[in-house]
Amino acid sequence: MKYLIVTLIKGEAGKYQQSLLKSIAKKFGVSSATQRMPPAHLTLKYSFETDAIRPVESCLEDFTETHKKCQYTMKGISHFGVEVIFIDVVPSKAMEKIHAELIEALRKVPNILIKEYDGRTHFHASVAHTDIKEKFKEIWADVSKESPDFKVKFDNIAILKLAGGVWQVHKEFKLK
Repeated sequence: MKYLIVTLIKGEAGKYQQSLLKSIAKKFGVSSATQRMPPAHLTLKYSFETDAIRPVESCLEDFTETHKKCQYTMKGISHFGVEVIFIDVVPSKAMEKIHAELIEALRKVPNILIKEYDGRTHFHASVAHTDIKEKFKEIWADVSKESPDFKVKFDNIAILKLAGGVWQVHKEFKLK
């Protein structure tokens, strides 16, 4: 089974991200970002496959019992080349520290591969990706007019599971 470790974006920021993602897909006829219907999230650990998720759940249960929630800012629209358009995230020092400690904790979990880019994340909330290359200039001209600015609580760590081609929340853990 394929999994992803994220923090779910809730409240107005989450609603904004989902609305922008869906409106870009509809307006420009691009669907890669919406195909798997992901909930609003920031990726903390890129996708991995395992038949034994319980050790990951145990790790996250223990981790969230000893780490406190904090905040981050979602501000502005940016892009990675012509492949990904996203809402940029400015992590707090506390969030960066929690993320680094999370990756270290996950290194101790058997059967979970930590890749070289795990832990060196440019936090972002994608609103369009993969099939946008041909329409990038047009999409960018439209979406770059947006100016999101949200203070968001980093208060959860969740496991998403890819089931039937759709990302679903498998389990959510609350930070203290």
